[in-house]
Amino acid sequence: MVIMIFTGVFGVNASAAESTSAKPVIGIAWRADTDSEFYTNICAAIEQAGGEYVLLPQVRSADFKYGKNGKLKKGVASTGALTKSAGKRVRTNSWYGSNAAEAVADVDAVVFTGGEDISPSLYFKQVKWHGIEEEKDYNAVRDVSDYLLMSYCLDADIPVMGFCRGMQMLGVISGATVIQDIPTYFAGLGKEYNFEHRNVKTSPEQYRDYAPHDITIAKGSILYDIVGGPKLAGCPSWHHQALKSVENTRLKVTAALNVSGVDMIEAIERTDKTCAVGVQFHPEAAVVKNLNNAENAADFMNMKEALKFFEYLLDVASSYKAKKLATITEEYTDIQYVLYLGTNDKDTNKPVFTPDEAKSKAEEILLKNFGGYTIQEANGGWIDGDTVYQEYTLVIYLSDTSADDVHNAADELIRAFNQSSVMIQANPTKTEFYGG
Repeated sequence: MVIMIFTGVFGVNASAAESTSAKPVIGIAWRADTDSEFYTNICAAIEQAGGEYVLLPQVRSADFKYGKNGKLKKGVASTGALTKSAGKRVRTNSWYGSNAAEAVADVDAVVFTGGEDISPSLYFKQVKWHGIEEEKDYNAVRDVSDYLLMSYCLDADIPVMGFCRGMQMLGVISGATVIQDIPTYFAGLGKEYNFEHRNVKTSPEQYRDYAPHDITIAKGSILYDIVGGPKLAGCPSWHHQALKSVENTRLKVTAALNVSGVDMIEAIERTDKTCAVGVQFHPEAAVVKNLNNAENAADFMNMKEALKFFEYLLDVASSYKAKKLATITEEYTDIQYVLYLGTNDKDTNKPVFTPDEAKSKAEEILLKNFGGYTIQEANGGWIDGDTVYQEYTLVIYLSDTSADDVHNAADELIRAFNQSSVMIQANPTKTEFYGG
């Protein structure tokens, strides 16, 4: 006898037990500064494309100790970047010993947003930081979280799309080399650079807006399918670093911008994955500029062009979701009954037990009646009129049992949790509300 219990969300962000008709959920890689436009613009773009999103939890490694604020206790250099030894540990052990799998358990694709420079200790060949004080902008704890999460997504072939820093992280994980400062790089080549990738800041208080530029796209690439052609104009750009080369990696360059005779990498994809795409620019910024009717909105790609990136991601996420649900269905074809047990008191609508107590009580009853169980946690909820109720909900899967045994166990659960009924589904289609 095997019993699986997990808590599920019966609503917008449903878990793996939800209907195949439900929308896919896009996970946005954790970042602490959720007021950043690099995050809020992504949220707006996903919504405009008709999608749903959730900010993923921070991914932590067993190789590091964390403070109460979630920051690393050790392994951070004076620059704010990871130290060489810390970077080596992350690259060597990757997502193993982390919560990466749990972080993405209920999402169907992951977006990695823009932001800080990536610690050079994470590069395939470690190098010193660029040494430019005014450009010093590292976030060691986010580097660890992003590296572990993306590594897991790549190994599990979960759809990934990275923007700006997100593209660079895909490159770094895959072994690409990095230009740590584009103006310095061009100066070293003796070539002209007119800040095509980020506007010059003339005063400390000035808002440093995106710089628009065009890109040329490679045929046969995912990006070509997204855009629908070989050119895309008005790409919002805001970065001083870039990928230099993807030679001897599983990446291919799918878009470029020629600057003074140098082809700057503007998009990449992993050739061994279903969807692992990175772009160096910010289509989400164009979405928001068009939404807000910004004065310079016409300088950038239009709304239709910008939304194509997120519509494509939603399509891929839908396919991934369907595949995942099909796998779950195949795995549990021997399930005879599914019980949905609420844990809020039927009279007060308040929890009868704490989540830990509810699990223990359910385990006690189920073990007595059936002999085994497995539990996975989440949140539950439902809508009644205009009121949204949150509830810790147990979903119980049963096999090799009878209706009488299920009803006997349901009687005990109803009494213990003071419920009016338990919803019971008999595989595959019969449903009843059992009230004793």
